Amino acid sequence: MTTKIDLKKLGAAIREIRELRGLTQREVAERMNLSVNFLSMVENGKRGISIEHLNEMAEILDVPTSFITFLGSTSPRNKLAAGLMDEIQQLVRNSIGVKTPEAAMAHA
Repeated sequence: MTTKIDLKKLGAAIREIRELRGLTQREVAERMNLSVNFLSMVENGKRGISIEHLNEMAEILDVPTSFITFLGSTSPRNKLAAGLMDEIQQLVRNSIGVKTPEAAMAHA
């Protein structure tokens, strides 16, 4: 089972968690000594982020770095493994309070 970190999925995970924590891009960028533009590019999957910055961001967002990278991972090609990974990713989201767009719409 080979998975890779997808920049778009990683950025989306960072954004989901940041918004859940009630933080703005500006607040996170200032705490990390980064530009808002850089953070925006990361969240939009247009720039990668170093391990050091990812660790720092995880600390600011109060989640394990592994949660962010796991949520940013691609699904394996094997259907059974992909299904399991999707379920585990949802469990990770639930454990930190992130709702999928479908779940958010159901509660609206």
